[in-house]
Amino acid sequence: MANIKMWVDGSAEPNPGPGGWGVVAILDNGEEKRVGDSLEHVTNNQAELVACLKGIQLFTRPGDKVEIYSDSKYVIGVASKGWKAKKNRDLIEAVIKESMGRSITYVYVPSEANPADPLSRMWL
Repeated sequence: MANIKMWVDGSAEPNPGPGGWGVVAILDNGEEKRVGDSLEHVTNNQAELVACLKGIQLFTRPGDKVEIYSDSKYVIGVASKGWKAKKNRDLIEAVIKESMGRSITYVYVPSEANPADPLSRMWL
């Protein structure tokens, strides 16, 4: 079992439109991994969900204890608080499925966070 911290983010400009996602993960051994990619046509919420999903898929295993930091109240709500969503159900279900067997805590980080704050490393 590993302890992993991840900062996830996604966006589209315009919304909807071309976008991207990114993940910064601090692994159990202190190693930092960064990954991200572009997306052709998405909404901001879809890009945020893709970032969360990719982070879980790429950097965690069942049994891991994971902290996911996000500026998306939407992702935190649908992934951990049982919020009902009319859209993006496929992505939400994928995040929930990938989360099974892992102890995941979601932490809200305002997008206006102070770049000097270590919890805001994603937005540097």
